[in-house]
Amino acid sequence: MDITQISTLVQGTLGYLDPEFIQTGLFKAGSDVYSFGVVMLELLTGEQPFSKERSQCNAYLSNRFLSSIKNRQFEEILEVNVLSEGSIHQLQGVAQVAIKCLKLSDDERPTMTEVVQELSWIKGSTSHAWVQQNEEET
Repeated sequence: MDITQISTLVQGTLGYLDPEFIQTGLFKAGSDVYSFGVVMLELLTGEQPFSKERSQCNAYLSNRFLSSIKNRQFEEILEVNVLSEGSIHQLQGVAQVAIKCLKLSDDERPTMTEVVQELSWIKGSTSHAWVQQNEEET
């Protein structure tokens, strides 16, 4: 009854956990945003968030993806079917949103509302082009 603080172990799936959460044990709204960023990377690359089979510095998909972006190898890391699904402009937009989600500090990450707005804008920018094209054909 006199306990004012409860200690718990940090738990989660390797590769999805927010690095700040791992260090502090404090779960914030941005922790979910980080994990969602990893999910977006999975969808873009078709790879698992963590793999012992990759080199130590690239074991985490987030590190591998950010390294690929830095080395201007964006298209090389994308899953083949993803390349055929959307325009490179759309895919770059989604990748940029994912990168924002993967910021190390919770304070630097967007909110989930902002993520949804950005993804909707990316999707809408193509929808509008498609609608415009169909109107011209009509």
